Amino acid sequence: MYNEYIENKVESEKKTACLIFLYLITGCSSSNSQQNNTPTQIINGCPPNQLVIAKEGNVKYPEIDVVSAASILQGEKLMVVIKLKNIPEKITFNSPGAENGSIEYVWGVDIDIDGNSATGNEGLSGCNGIDYILHAIALPKYGNPKTLPLSSVLEAIVGKFENNSFTTISEATVQVSLVEKTIGLLGTIPGITTKSNLCFVTYKLIDLDSVQDVVGCQ
Repeated sequence: MYNEYIENKVESEKKTACLIFLYLITGCSSSNSQQNNTPTQIINGCPPNQLVIAKEGNVKYPEIDVVSAASILQGEKLMVVIKLKNIPEKITFNSPGAENGSIEYVWGVDIDIDGNSATGNEGLSGCNGIDYILHAIALPKYGNPKTLPLSSVLEAIVGKFENNSFTTISEATVQVSLVEKTIGLLGTIPGITTKSNLCFVTYKLIDLDSVQDVVGCQ
């Protein structure tokens, strides 16, 4: 049983690494349109198997400033790579305003399974019709601010969204590359198809307020 678990975990990590490789070799060749969020914009989700180029400088924090986002769907396994303006070697956690149990950082994707914005919930991205999430999250702990490597505090989850809250249904795989400035995610999303819609989102809680970047399609 343990050997099977290790083999499955290694295979998941290989698939995430493969996605990052695919992203790197195709990153400048996409013609897919994109749109970042502002208070007056409505973000529409993108079907899987696309590369979406984002507008840099949309937020002032480079670790959540999305440069592009890519996805690959194999069956119900969704692989996502979010490329950021920069990922510092260490990031400060337990920042002022963060409470124990709240979410301090998010990198991930909100998923509308049936492609119908009239069903489901509003996600962190602001997209409607969200049924599931695939997120890498950082949870603050009680204590003073600490500066730590991002990879040491991230948890990757698949969550089911109901009644404006989510329940974690499974763990996911997350991979951070400081060199390529990417965060890769791999998770199993029940019912997802090529007709589903994805809204990519990053989020930072700071000083009792929050900042986020959202990438979708026009």
